[in-house]
Amino acid sequence: MKILNGLYDFKHFDLSVIDLDSRVLKKNPLGDPTSRRHPVLIPKSRTINSKFPVVLILSGYLGNGDFRFNLKAFEENQPQQIDRLVGSKKAPPALYVFVDAFTYWGGSQFINSALCGKYEDMIVKELVPKIKNEFPVDDIGKKWMVMGGSSGGYGALHLSSSHPKVFPWAIALAPDSLFEVSLLPELYEAQTEIANRGGLKETSRLHKKGKLLKSRNGFKVLNALAMSACYGTKKWHDKLPHFPFNTDTLEIDVGEWKKWLERDPVRFIPRRKKNVKLLKGIYLACGKRDQFQLHYGSRRIRTSLKMMNAKNVYDEFDGGHFDLSTQLPNALSWQAKKWRMV
Repeated sequence: MKILNGLYDFKHFDLSVIDLDSRVLKKNPLGDPTSRRHPVLIPKSRTINSKFPVVLILSGYLGNGDFRFNLKAFEENQPQQIDRLVGSKKAPPALYVFVDAFTYWGGSQFINSALCGKYEDMIVKELVPKIKNEFPVDDIGKKWMVMGGSSGGYGALHLSSSHPKVFPWAIALAPDSLFEVSLLPELYEAQTEIANRGGLKETSRLHKKGKLLKSRNGFKVLNALAMSACYGTKKWHDKLPHFPFNTDTLEIDVGEWKKWLERDPVRFIPRRKKNVKLLKGIYLACGKRDQFQLHYGSRRIRTSLKMMNAKNVYDEFDGGHFDLSTQLPNALSWQAKKWRMV
């Protein structure tokens, strides 16, 4: 364990880092680094016999472990917010691990993907054991939680419902879901933008030069390419993404789109009923004015959880997709109460 000092002055935590050289990411399709850096907040109020709960924090799209520590003007970043909430006993004094699962296209969705890499395996098979071996934490599967918003919320639902004996607790804020409503229209618009830029190869060239994201509607295009890498199954031509439709006519490739939909929480949560019922608690929240229409998917997920009598809390707040930080206090307060730490 190494403690980092200097830039960040936390009142209730020391800052450490887990450097992980991932074996499962070797020879990943995108050629992304196998060396991963996962920042860690360690409660200062520890004793020789302290064993802390563990919270894995998954970033939204284009976020990353280190990025969460970037200082902001006139507002807290997420680690600062957690530090304050722990100080006011509105969040559990746990080990907070900020996961690095960034990719060439901007995100991995924290899943195993044939076209992106085995990021689920990196987390479950490599990061989790390393946390257990290097830090004074609870036994795996007790007070272990995975949480995130947007893409991170998606990852929280996927990892907890796939590995309930590792992550029996989950917080999912505005998780990516209901792909035909939230994602497919974005893919169509992105295809038009790609065509206007001269095609996929030219668009890819702009990305390599660091100019795509800075261009008009660049985020929409990059996000579409990233999701194709995560959810797609067809091999790419020249390592470029394949959308689940004919790019000339936008006619759906029924077989490919079906495979994308299998990755949708609206579909996979009901299929994983046995695992979901093993979970000790799920906190699901979304703004009723979410700009990506994710409230519709969240409502369907809530219905599925309710029908299977899964232990869950649903909070639909008056806000949009970019207001998720306002819901973190409610989510962590819920977790603190569940863990009986306040």
